[in-house]
Amino acid sequence: MEPHKVFISLTQQDSALAEALSEAFDSLFGALVLTRFSTSHRLESGIAHGEDWFDWIVTQVKECDFALILLTPSSVQKPWILWEAGAVHGAAIAAGGQGLRKVRPLLFQVDSEHLPSPIRDSKAQYRRGDRLGDVEALFREVRQQYLSEMDSRTQEKAFNDFNKAVKTYLDRVSAAMMSAPMLPTSTVIEEWRLRLDKLLSDNRQSEAEYLHDWMDVAFGRTSDDQPQPLDLRIHTRLADLYLKAKKYKRGIAQLTLAQQLAPRDIFVLRTLGRAYLESDDGENAKTIIDRIEQLDKNAFVRNAECAALAGRWYRERGNLQRAAEIYATALDANQQSHYLANLLGEVRVEAREIASAQDTFRRALAIIEQLREKNVWTLATSANAYFVLGSDDAAIAQLRDIHSRGTDAGSLSTIEDGLRKLSANLPDGAARLSGLVAALR
Repeated sequence: MEPHKVFISLTQQDSALAEALSEAFDSLFGALVLTRFSTSHRLESGIAHGEDWFDWIVTQVKECDFALILLTPSSVQKPWILWEAGAVHGAAIAAGGQGLRKVRPLLFQVDSEHLPSPIRDSKAQYRRGDRLGDVEALFREVRQQYLSEMDSRTQEKAFNDFNKAVKTYLDRVSAAMMSAPMLPTSTVIEEWRLRLDKLLSDNRQSEAEYLHDWMDVAFGRTSDDQPQPLDLRIHTRLADLYLKAKKYKRGIAQLTLAQQLAPRDIFVLRTLGRAYLESDDGENAKTIIDRIEQLDKNAFVRNAECAALAGRWYRERGNLQRAAEIYATALDANQQSHYLANLLGEVRVEAREIASAQDTFRRALAIIEQLREKNVWTLATSANAYFVLGSDDAAIAQLRDIHSRGTDAGSLSTIEDGLRKLSANLPDGAARLSGLVAALR
């Protein structure tokens, strides 16, 4: 007689749980019930060397009497579990059976509210795979399902060895779950957010990679995994750290995950567009700019950062007129933005429209005077303005103030780059630049 097949759906990190289940079934039901799962190394229980993995899964789904879906802190973060559960359910429906009856979720250190919504909403009856009462009920249920096909010896074993099999199984589960990854609950995510915020506030972006690695260890996310979104707060902060460290590829990867969680979040899109520009990927940057415009056609007028993004894209492609139009329109809508006034002044200097640029920088100085704010960026804008207006002593005074504030190296580099770009298009700009840079340093 052919054995009955039980398919165990799992992630690789949960192989020990599947092995524990398989051994318990062997102990109780012998050759009558054969468990199959992809990571098994037993003969006829796993995938044969060279066999097509996808075809093997499909075959097991079709042939199994039912599937045990192992839902753990690791597997609930992986979409493949949902695919296998859906495939089992669909196969049962196609064969005229009861789909939900064929899907039997087993929970390990996971509460029902943390289940993926397709499983949580399916009304499939789940049991706890790590609790005595539920495990006993599961094993009794399987025993009853196949009792009529057991010979007397197998029946005797299935009853007499029951308690021992349950205890052995639970001992193995307990040992396996000692190394289980964290579940990304709100409390856990908040703790990691605070750790990342601390790095940001302390300008310790160079430490982002090792903290990111430790986070992956905690959540059971390996380098072989297809990256899956975890939490918007985590991805945006990691992106900020990577961008500050000029590790644009890693920053883009985090922002892409954030975008999957919040595809209509213009804040995320705006930062992603800037990251693409920083990495010289103009094509993807333009895709993001177009997407922002689809979501809000006035974004580049009402929001200074969005205007800066779009204007920079045109500016870097030599379309200084279009960049100036974007900055000017946004400045008219945001009349207290010294940031936009500075950008407009810069692009007019770059276009060698010096008189117009000087008018714009006078406007920037007037805005700053009205704001009565003194910080690194108002000082930097003032320094640019005085430089363009030919008042080098006043520019040097602003730059010395910036230096005295202990400004971080990244900001100092950005300010110096701005001065160098201005100097390239100002009369005697190159000769005047050295005194300004010395003050900044």
